[in-house]
Amino acid sequence: MPWHIEKREDEYCVIKNDDGANEGCHPTEDKAKAQLAGLYANERGSSMEGVELRSSTITDVDTKQRLIDLVAVPWEEEGEVFWRGEQWREVFVRGAFDGIESHAGRVPVNHEHVRGKTIGKVLKFTNADAGLLGTVKVGKTPLGDDMLNLAEEDMVSASVGFRIGKPSDVQVHRSSHLRRVMKAFVDHLAMTEAPVYAGARVLAVRAEQSGLQVVEQEPLQSTPALDEFRDDEVLAWARQRLTNR
Repeated sequence: MPWHIEKREDEYCVIKNDDGANEGCHPTEDKAKAQLAGLYANERGSSMEGVELRSSTITDVDTKQRLIDLVAVPWEEEGEVFWRGEQWREVFVRGAFDGIESHAGRVPVNHEHVRGKTIGKVLKFTNADAGLLGTVKVGKTPLGDDMLNLAEEDMVSASVGFRIGKPSDVQVHRSSHLRRVMKAFVDHLAMTEAPVYAGARVLAVRAEQSGLQVVEQEPLQSTPALDEFRDDEVLAWARQRLTNR
């Protein structure tokens, strides 16, 4: 991991591991994490050119069927991102991924956003009230087994990589540093052991095919922009699934 975050006096600084170089300091940890996201996106090279990365929330893990359910993108939830070298706020409008349902089987799921390390594919996308929901099928490989087990133990996070088709698909408000994403395309999903955004966690584990066991846990260090969404809407969604089974 080439960078880490250190608290220095009243600021959070992004520090390069190998030489201790200070890449920048911020008044909040979330702003430092946003810069860290940008650094990692740039490091992944030309194969990821134009792909932006955002954290996702895992909701269910079914080890028997090798399925992971997640909220890929919440609607109208403001988050902080590092875009073009600057700190911005970002919101996905409802329906930004309309039409993605027919492309679900062609969206790969990678390990740590690395091309060539595919661990599964997206079986289904659903444009729901809460956001863009996805169901991931994990392949029967050693790497897939590791990711599935880590997801069940709440030791990995999910992350979505997306592309913007044309400039008009994003409304950019420069005075307030706000991006409103009107239309985007999912490039891939990833399971990552060291997410650039903290806060994604497993809310429920389907221990048996016939039922859903809700496991409420103490939250990890959170991303404030996702707190209200994750704790209320997603948990309610998981419980509704339990009721309907």
